[in-house]
Amino acid sequence: MADWDENDDSAGIKELRKAFKELSKQRKEDAALIEELKAERARASITDLFASRGMDPRIAKFYPKDAKTDETSVEQWIDENKELFGDRRIGQQGDVNESTLTESEQRGYQTQRDIAAYDAAIQMDLKSRLDKIQYDPNNPDGAAKELMNTLKEFEGYVNQ
Repeated sequence: MADWDENDDSAGIKELRKAFKELSKQRKEDAALIEELKAERARASITDLFASRGMDPRIAKFYPKDAKTDETSVEQWIDENKELFGDRRIGQQGDVNESTLTESEQRGYQTQRDIAAYDAAIQMDLKSRLDKIQYDPNNPDGAAKELMNTLKEFEGYVNQ
C-alpha cells in the first residue's frame, strides 16, 4: 500500500498538480507545432519533387494532404494524374517553353503579340504624321488646323 494520500491538498502537492497541468498543456501545443512543421516540410519536399521533374511546382497544391510524401508515392501520383496537368515545363528564367503550350494558349499569345504590334504601328504612324506638320509663320492657323485634323483622325486610338 502507498504511503501517500491522493487527496492530500497541501501547498506542495497543489503546486505539483498545477505544474503538471501546465506542462501537459505545453506538451500538447508542442506536439501540434511539430505536426504542423512536419506537414510544411512535406509540402516543401513535394514542391521540390515537382520542380525536379520539370513540372510547375504550383501543381503541388493539388497533391492530397493525407497521401504519403515519399518520392515513390509522389512519382506514382504524378504518373496517374499527368494527363490532368499536361506537360507544362518551366523554361529557363521563368519563361514558359512554348512547345508545351496547348494550341489555344499559343493562339492567345499570338493574339497578344498582334495587338501589341498593331498598337506600336498606330503610335509610329501618329508620330510620323505629327512630325510632317510644318509650322509656317505666315500661316500659323494652317499648322494648327492640320494638327487638329490629324489628332481628330487618331482620336479613337489616342483616347483609349
